[in-house]
Amino acid sequence: GLPSSNPKKYRYLENIMPEPKKFDMVKAKQFIQDYQNKKLTPWIRSRPIPTLKEWDVVEVVGTTWGKIVEDPNKSVFVRFYNQWYDELDKRRNWFDLAEMMMYTDDFIIAQIQHSQNEIPPYIMKKLRGKNPIFFLSRGDKKDPKQFVGDAANIGSLKKWIANMIDSEIEKG
Repeated sequence: GLPSSNPKKYRYLENIMPEPKKFDMVKAKQFIQDYQNKKLTPWIRSRPIPTLKEWDVVEVVGTTWGKIVEDPNKSVFVRFYNQWYDELDKRRNWFDLAEMMMYTDDFIIAQIQHSQNEIPPYIMKKLRGKNPIFFLSRGDKKDPKQFVGDAANIGSLKKWIANMIDSEIEKG
């Protein structure tokens, strides 16, 4: 047995045998009403909204995904990266492309650290490779196009972006 008759003395026991909490029926009813009236805000895994803009690349976080990437009036090129694996040459190319396109109002160059931000399921199921890049057309956000190639090769990346822009312009 335990050397003391007071189990509260042993801190780990609080995690194993927590004190029973009193159920609050008023709070439970309020929660159900708020849910039915769509007053609840969903919890979204998200880094804090950045206060500084890094170059001309828009830093997207979980809570700003809908406002920035899913804006129906904008087409978005978005690069997904991990903090522990972010190749410098690919990132530099991405910033260079953003600088070239900074005067274009219809297209956004963005990036998101997908390991620390919630990503919608229609994108999550398509994430393949290291630091993938997608194009989300203003007309069809649910069918993103993924760049297939070496993002360190600025020529192939520029060609892909030009093709995406051309197809967007043709659609009108």
